[in-house]
Amino acid sequence: MERHEPEKKKRNSFTATVLCEHKTSTPPGDFRYHMHNEFEIFFFVQGDVSYIVEQQVYTLLPGDILLFNNTEFHYPTFRSNAEFERIVLHFDPTVAQQFSTPRTPLLHRFLSRPQGEQNLVRLAPCERERFRALALSIEQESQSGRTGDDVLAAAHLSELLVLLARAPQAQPQAGRLSPYVRQALSYINAALPQPISLAEVGRALSVDRFYLEKTFKKETGTTVYHYVLLKRLNLARVLLAQGCRVDETCAGAGFNDYSNFIRTFKKHTGMTPAAFARASQSGCGGS
Repeated sequence: MERHEPEKKKRNSFTATVLCEHKTSTPPGDFRYHMHNEFEIFFFVQGDVSYIVEQQVYTLLPGDILLFNNTEFHYPTFRSNAEFERIVLHFDPTVAQQFSTPRTPLLHRFLSRPQGEQNLVRLAPCERERFRALALSIEQESQSGRTGDDVLAAAHLSELLVLLARAPQAQPQAGRLSPYVRQALSYINAALPQPISLAEVGRALSVDRFYLEKTFKKETGTTVYHYVLLKRLNLARVLLAQGCRVDETCAGAGFNDYSNFIRTFKKHTGMTPAAFARASQSGCGGS
């Protein structure tokens, strides 16, 4: 999967697992369909933006929050050139698990829902301001070398996750992918272990492949080929985390060439499949 990892600034023991950044840019920018090895909390400040998460489209309002686990692909689309401002927090889920209790499982909103659904959280205005203050505190503390700032950042992260755990389920505003693109995504996800080409998807949907490719790229920001590759890599991560051997994973995720699978997996995740499997099974990897 595309590794849109946080920029490695002043990293300390805490920023190895948590990093928060306040970002502003002018569309369109270099945004692609991607996912992360970490979990992500996305706080939307301003802009004219919709977010595609798997097959769901979220039309964002200022103050909206999107939650992504490390298996969900997402991509922003822009309706104008309005300035795009957001606060983005990435964290290793094992950090949150340290603060979770049976009464308050802090990762519930990330894991206990259908893939690519119920990602949106809308806090009350007072809670939204508290959330923003906590996030900006984490940004400062996670990049500081001062004694105690790592402890404060961890405490602020746990409070932030509690706010999210208490928030009611938000109803997204209307947003739609075209029928052909939605059908193409469903077809690819269902046929993933088998060989998949643009021509095969076009035939399955009875649509011209060139029209499909143009529409698919316009709405998702990537090509059919690249989307298939990203989904295969994600399936490989899941299989490795479940204990499958590397050769079994290669075949099970639909890769025909073992050497190419090793190279491609390392290029997109930063780890070899074997290293990823070891890290996942020890509880500190990307699964």
